[in-house]
Amino acid sequence: MSNRTLTPSFGLLFLFALSASACEGSGAADPPALRTAALLGDPDDPYLLSAPDTIPAIDASTDVSRYVRVTVPGEHDGLRVAVRATAQVDVYVRRDAADGSIVRQSHDADLHTLFFEADQVVAADANWWIEIHPDADCQIDVQVDTAYALALGWDDGATLTGTSAQARPDGAFGDHLYRVTTELPDFGVWRNVLRVSGGEADLFMAQNAFPQDYSSYQSQRVGSDRYHFRQNEFSANQSWYLRVRARSGDADWSIVSGDLFVEDLGPLGDVAAPHALTLDVGLGYFTTEATAQTRAWRLQAPGATLHIDDTQAPLVRDGYSLEDHRYQEQALIVPSYLQARGYLVAAVADGEASVTVDSRNHLAIDPTTLGHGSFAFTLDDSDDEGFGYRTYQVVVPLEQIGWEVTLTPTEGEVDLYVARAQIPNEYENDAMSEAVATTDALSLVPPDPNSGTFGLTNDVFYVTVRGAPPFSFTLSSDNPEITQVPFINEAPDQIVNDLAHQDRVGWRYYRVDDTEPPLGTIGWILELAEHVPGTEIAIRRNAAPSRWLRRDAGQTQ
Repeated sequence: MSNRTLTPSFGLLFLFALSASACEGSGAADPPALRTAALLGDPDDPYLLSAPDTIPAIDASTDVSRYVRVTVPGEHDGLRVAVRATAQVDVYVRRDAADGSIVRQSHDADLHTLFFEADQVVAADANWWIEIHPDADCQIDVQVDTAYALALGWDDGATLTGTSAQARPDGAFGDHLYRVTTELPDFGVWRNVLRVSGGEADLFMAQNAFPQDYSSYQSQRVGSDRYHFRQNEFSANQSWYLRVRARSGDADWSIVSGDLFVEDLGPLGDVAAPHALTLDVGLGYFTTEATAQTRAWRLQAPGATLHIDDTQAPLVRDGYSLEDHRYQEQALIVPSYLQARGYLVAAVADGEASVTVDSRNHLAIDPTTLGHGSFAFTLDDSDDEGFGYRTYQVVVPLEQIGWEVTLTPTEGEVDLYVARAQIPNEYENDAMSEAVATTDALSLVPPDPNSGTFGLTNDVFYVTVRGAPPFSFTLSSDNPEITQVPFINEAPDQIVNDLAHQDRVGWRYYRVDDTEPPLGTIGWILELAEHVPGTEIAIRRNAAPSRWLRRDAGQTQ
């Protein structure tokens, strides 16, 4: 009897106690995982979330708001609220009730992220409400983190990917904010790289502030992003915020901030040593050193733009760069910029994972090794296996009245540059000819005594042929041809440019030995007829006349 009496009483008491527990559990203290499946997400029965946590796959109907009530713990460093949907939605973060005051809102997107700093009165309670209002039937994911910004360590640049890089947190979606404390970079440039491996994301940066979409420091490339700073644009021990702006709900990425990764290719050598330079978002850096034996530096990287600096790493951004010199694919670097010291090079090839770099001493060819004379010779040659410069050493003997150098293209377009005692290029030379689609010719003569100007003298000269590969040419070096003519040569005995010289470019020399005019002559007239436009006459006593262009630091004189 007693057993029959107690058993029903116990059962009634048990059922009553379970019902009471369920009623109390509607408060914020209950674990969300036990409640979500049974709730409707309406104002009276919201989804419950204890941060940090995620509620996935909330079903929503057109124009019917869904509500999430969030509990913020006592130990937090601000909030990050992310909402991802399969249709466009509006998001409202409210306080105290489903229809409480709006503290932050975002509209008309399928991916939203809202940030709250810890010092912005982020109360540790269960009175945070998120309203999501869909424009169409969809599924919604809601994620709340208890951090405004994640700490990102300064990378030491020891590896390309970075030893302090951070990947997207597991299961996270939406925007993320990182805080980095700056240091002085070893190579004068602070790198910031966002490597996007899935979906789409962009990078925004700001000092001591939230990086808005209109931030001056941003990269919105398709795919991975980079934005570098030169040392004069920031200082050590500053707080900067890096915002990963997710453009798609499936964006996956990693981020690194700090020193550049720079490969050391060592001193320049004499032989080819192609190096596969790995690029990070289309940009890679290396150092090299010119030695006392380096007369010129041959640098080549097919498909890349090359930026060179001798004091710090070149700064390269989209549409902007800062360097000493910039070249497309290849360069011949010569004195005075070239000295026995170190150089930093940035190679840029968007869309490429690596480029092949050929960096070495540029050697001049001695014609005597090809069976020619050291001064007078004619040779046929071509580009140097795709490198657009060929240089030849010419020994000018004593007491030369002049030196004539001609360059005739047989394939492609070529230009001619000459310098005394050092290898010339298109920016640094003592004489140059850049005739288009025809023969280039230079006639160098000794300067006037004590004039202090450049001119021909006995010394070692260098001749550089430059062109866009593929090209080939005939190069000639010799004394100028000088034809003796009488002082008086009026018609019908006038001087006629003979057929062999009619296609000649450059100077055609004549010598008049006897300039004593006939009795009664009051002057000397020299006239040209039937000449091409731009033809000039030059006269010089006891020496050959000439004139030529030269470049110093890129300035033509």
